[in-house]
Amino acid sequence: MWYAVYKSDSGELVSTGTVVADILPAGLEAVALTAAPDHQNEQWIASARAFQAMPAEAVSLAPIDFMRRFTMAEEVAIRVAAKTDAAIEVFLSRLFVVATIGLAHPETTGGINYLVANNLLTAERGAEILNG
Repeated sequence: MWYAVYKSDSGELVSTGTVVADILPAGLEAVALTAAPDHQNEQWIASARAFQAMPAEAVSLAPIDFMRRFTMAEEVAIRVAAKTDAAIEVFLSRLFVVATIGLAHPETTGGINYLVANNLLTAERGAEILNG
């Protein structure tokens, strides 16, 4: 069982974990969660005292986590294509010079759409990569 501990007055999240004190300090409350929070795709909503899915434009991933959304075969095909297509090379190189990749950022969606247009991904796989 997972818990979220928050400030009683504001709902501000203090911590999450699998253990919560039997008696919390004054001003703190805990709520049981149905699962471990997914901090990459969910955000704490203080007014609701709950985690909710982030809007697509807010979801971002570390570059390695973004690349893990591709199958090995897809990544190999993309890297091979990058050797002869400068646009793919630029897309890949930009992925690794940023701290996070916004899934709804125009460069991200444009890069995925370019891979789809060049038959390196199906439209369905492109959407799956962007939407998790």
